[in-house]
Amino acid sequence: MREIKFRVYLNGKVHYWGFIDDGDGVVFSGPPVGGGLTIEELQQASEQFIGILDENGVEIYDGDRVSVIEIHHPSSPKEKRLPPLIRIVTWHPFLCGFNLAHPAAETHGDSEPWIINSQAMELEVLGTIKGEQR
Repeated sequence: MREIKFRVYLNGKVHYWGFIDDGDGVVFSGPPVGGGLTIEELQQASEQFIGILDENGVEIYDGDRVSVIEIHHPSSPKEKRLPPLIRIVTWHPFLCGFNLAHPAAETHGDSEPWIINSQAMELEVLGTIKGEQR
């Protein structure tokens, strides 16, 4: 069974909840209690794991700022690759999946989303849109 997990930042700490692999299998761990959030606020504050690890083995979540290097073929030499671009991982309801949005998409109008293709691009988590750095 795959993990379906979320993270939420409360009082300066990150809390993970959902169906999480504890080493012996996938178990359900409930959302944090006592953080002073309503269910609606918890839903808005939670970021979902997208099921992909970045180039350094870091889990990628909805809301992460990532460096994207497009590679059109895994054997492409690094010197011929395009320079990295910064994108935000977001959920796209019309595409029914996670995509990479331009950081200014919300303030300057929606840019065309990029579908995440871990076979054709290298991703590295830089931080979150909330400001936490990696």
